[in-house]
Amino acid sequence: MQARLSGDPAHAFAYISNAGGMGVTFFFALSGFILTWSYRSGDTAAPFWRRRFARIYPAYLVALLGGVLLTVASHGRDGVSAVQSYDRLRDLVGPFLAQLTLTQSWVPDEKYYFSLNGVGWSLSCEAFFYACFPALIVALVHASTRVRRLVQAGSFAVLVAAALAVELDAFPHAGWLQGHAPILTAFQFVLGITVALDVRDGKWSRLNFRWTLLVVAAMYVMCCIWPSTFSMSAVPVLPFLALIAAGCWRDQRNEGGLLSGRVFVWLGEVSFCFYLVHQMVIRCLGVLGGAASWNGAVVQTLVALTLSLLAAWLLHVLVEKPFERRLRGTNRAKPPQTVQAG
Repeated sequence: MQARLSGDPAHAFAYISNAGGMGVTFFFALSGFILTWSYRSGDTAAPFWRRRFARIYPAYLVALLGGVLLTVASHGRDGVSAVQSYDRLRDLVGPFLAQLTLTQSWVPDEKYYFSLNGVGWSLSCEAFFYACFPALIVALVHASTRVRRLVQAGSFAVLVAAALAVELDAFPHAGWLQGHAPILTAFQFVLGITVALDVRDGKWSRLNFRWTLLVVAAMYVMCCIWPSTFSMSAVPVLPFLALIAAGCWRDQRNEGGLLSGRVFVWLGEVSFCFYLVHQMVIRCLGVLGGAASWNGAVVQTLVALTLSLLAAWLLHVLVEKPFERRLRGTNRAKPPQTVQAG
């Protein structure tokens, strides 16, 4: 959104967006937590992969095709970012094939993982996580508490080391490796798995949701004011994990509060589709003209939010839900069983 603003609004929004990338860290950790929490004892890899494909890929594919059409339609216009521009139409073939196969984040080139529908890079990482999950969950479910603590400490140490490598500009593509490479972002996912197993073992139960949320908010403000390479994942990952655990315990005690209301439940249902379409909506507004005044910035933000929600709802109703039902298979009716942690 910042690229579509100019003047004072752009300067103010820069402080907010400085820490915006940490939202993906929350998403990766939450993904590991939720998949573990809903894991069925005895479930095998093939049904799991089928369910994940049915849940993610149809809406992702439609959004990708929308990104292709938008990229071609906006070619040569003002307001198009460098990563979305191209010299020849065939320049899009490589990025398109990579995004079609969800392998774009393995290529350290923004033209591959940020072009067309740029938000898809995180789904490329998720595809790798899903591929590894059946083996990871079996190993970690049966691991001792000591081994699980070593995994947590090692994962966090890797995230800190990656941030330090970027800070020191230690080697080429260090920024891609820290922020977008599946092999590194997987450690955020692994931390989510281990914390879910801890919560199932009765740990993290003393966390207060409101106080934890306050800590996360303070951490976000701090990262906005003093951004660094550590703000991407090393700083926020532990507060985010605490918030996820606290939220889970709150839900277990039937203390959902405002987040359990109909509006928030509906927002949760369309959130994946919203993520897929929101950047394309912002790009359309940028091509039509950015905002240089506060009034224009507020109006454009509200328009972008409204159009994104509308597009997300349509994608959810017309693509995500019906295709998931058709592709999931018969395993969806099987009731979940409790994971037995070792």
